Amino acid sequence: SDTYATGISLITHQYQRDLPQAKSINYSKGIWLLPAIAAAGADDVLYYFNNQLLECPRSNVFVVTNKQEVLTPADGILLGVTRQHVLDISQPLFTTRETNITMAELQHASEVFITSTTKGIMPVTQIDGKMVGNGQVGSITQQLMQELASFQKACM
Repeated sequence: SDTYATGISLITHQYQRDLPQAKSINYSKGIWLLPAIAAAGADDVLYYFNNQLLECPRSNVFVVTNKQEVLTPADGILLGVTRQHVLDISQPLFTTRETNITMAELQHASEVFITSTTKGIMPVTQIDGKMVGNGQVGSITQQLMQELASFQKACM
C-alpha cells in the first residue's frame, strides 16, 4: 500500500534518549519496542517524556492544530535536517512554531506527520489505535509534501 496516501500508525512510549541533541546509533530502545509496535499493528513508535511530545527513533514529528498551526517539539530532540527544511517551507504558508507540545495537544491534533531524510514527510493517520483528525492524510500535510518535493527537486 502507498503509505504516503494512507498514512502510517504510531504507538506512543515514555522515553527520552540520553543525548537527544546528538545523532547517535543507539536505537536499542526502538529495537526493544519492535514487538510492541508489531503487536499494535503500528509502523513506528513516538516518544514522549514528562507529558511532552518528543520524536520517533529516526524521525521528527509535527502536529497540525485545529487552528491550522504547524508545531514541532523544540526541546529534547535531534534537530533533523528535513525538520528544518519543513520549518522553512511551512513558515511562509502557515503559523509555524517550535514549541513544547503536550500529549493532550497531540491527541487533539487535526493532522500529524513525521519527517526524516529517507521518508521526507510521512503522514500519520493513527496514534495508539485512535484516528488522527478524520483518519485521512490532511490538506496541510499534503501541501507541505508537495512543497518539500519541489524544494528537493530544485536542490538537485
